[in-house]
Amino acid sequence: MARPLAMVPALGAPHASLSRSAPHRSGLLSLEGAALVAGLHFVLQLGCSLDERHPMTAENAIEGSGGTPSASRADDTAPPVASGGSAGAALGNGTAPSSLEAPSLPSLTNAADGGVTSSQPMQPPPAAAGPEAPPSEPPATATCDTSRPFQTPVLVGGLTSPAEEYGLWLTPDELTAYFASSRRDLGGAGDYDLYRATRSTIAQPFAQPSLVPIVNSAFNERKAVLSADGQRLFFSSDRPGLGAGEDIYVSVRPNPSSEFGVPGLLSGINSADGDLVHSITQDGRYLYFDRPVAGAGRDIFLFDLAMAEPTRAVTELESPYDDGHALASADGLTVYWATTRVSLDDSAGSAPSDIWSARRASPMDPLGSLTAVAELNTPSAETVHYLSADGCRIYIGSERSGRAQLYLAARPPP
Repeated sequence: MARPLAMVPALGAPHASLSRSAPHRSGLLSLEGAALVAGLHFVLQLGCSLDERHPMTAENAIEGSGGTPSASRADDTAPPVASGGSAGAALGNGTAPSSLEAPSLPSLTNAADGGVTSSQPMQPPPAAAGPEAPPSEPPATATCDTSRPFQTPVLVGGLTSPAEEYGLWLTPDELTAYFASSRRDLGGAGDYDLYRATRSTIAQPFAQPSLVPIVNSAFNERKAVLSADGQRLFFSSDRPGLGAGEDIYVSVRPNPSSEFGVPGLLSGINSADGDLVHSITQDGRYLYFDRPVAGAGRDIFLFDLAMAEPTRAVTELESPYDDGHALASADGLTVYWATTRVSLDDSAGSAPSDIWSARRASPMDPLGSLTAVAELNTPSAETVHYLSADGCRIYIGSERSGRAQLYLAARPPP
């Protein structure tokens, strides 16, 4: 049954399948990695946590636009990421910015539990330069009429293959993409691995993708989420971890020109039932993710990286069905998510996942005005992954072609 609304803290920039099960227990791990850069001792400190996977389908399990992951392959487990300082800290000096320590969270439904701590260090990222340039700032003003609906979605150029693509995250300038694919033609094993691709301008297709070094394993890696500074890569994987299903991992690097280091479990967030990360707010403070909840489908949760707060349920978006892939606008006033609900009438049943939105007058108000984003949905399953900072472009997953692919929908110009 639907649950009462709860207040949600301010949300930063964009982004973000489902079936509920037993309540979770969070694990707390800590991360301390050291790397030599230009002869200086670089200390990485990050607060983290753990949890599962999730696509959206018609059978009350959000598996749309993700497809069904392949069977797991054998592989060594990655070391947990240690955490000493605030997870919201810039990974250059291990010190959390004061802006991430100031505001306290408004009252939310507490869905967390105790965890264990691990001091196992993470290996520093290699010094070799990666293919990315430091991301430029997104446009300061909207280049579209944000009051109008999105136009018809089109395939994201350069990211399509005969296999399935699931989950997409971009740098703030939208010129570097991180996504999961089950393709085999570029070195992947045929289950989900994380790839990256770049382009010169938003109007151009992406160049040929390549596997993201170090972070992939012989298991499934999906739903990559990159912090705005490009230094933290969060993702979900079903490699051996806390429990059944997927857990949330994080990999760090000192700057966008370096490769990411060996991933570790994110402490304080994971459960034994499986957790799928959706998005990170623009200020780098909050992660949206979902997990199974007893007696229903999957629900959306919020985790405060800076304060290492327990996970909190976003009760405004709950239904008896699957809810996930949550993604907030830059001003925190709109949240997009995917749900298998058919309507606000809880007894109306479920269908393949659709994209919905919720709005509020200020970032501290409860979310309301829940409605389906009709122009993005089809009878097939749709999920939502990334929203441009100006709100003009939304990147989604859809099975409208018969398999999971990535699409872009833009709002018309002013």
